[in-house]
Amino acid sequence: MAFEQPVFRVTLPAGGDLSANQYLLVEIAADDSQVDVASTSAAHRPIGVLQNNPNAAGKAADIMVMGISKVVCSETVTVGDYICPSEDNGGKVNTADSTGDLVIGIALQTGASNDKISAIIFPAAGYKA
Repeated sequence: MAFEQPVFRVTLPAGGDLSANQYLLVEIAADDSQVDVASTSAAHRPIGVLQNNPNAAGKAADIMVMGISKVVCSETVTVGDYICPSEDNGGKVNTADSTGDLVIGIALQTGASNDKISAIIFPAAGYKA
């Protein structure tokens, strides 16, 4: 069973309806420091994991920046794997297994596509070498 342990959270306004995006990675949008589901573009960097489900632009989005959070897998992830944003499914995570993957945490559980697992989340500071 997935679990959480918050360490550092922030609240920012949602950039739109995020009611179906709980436990997905989010990033700062180009419009006034609002947050949207993280893009699959390598140029974008997620700031954390959405913890609630705001249903309209401007509503409070609670974001886990650091701690243990539930995340949604894009593909099979194994306990102990470094995780990164999915290149195919915005907001989901997969195993960081290639040079250049942006590591944002470590899986604490094993999961398959669309499973919710627990992961240690930390600010994206560097790429897998």
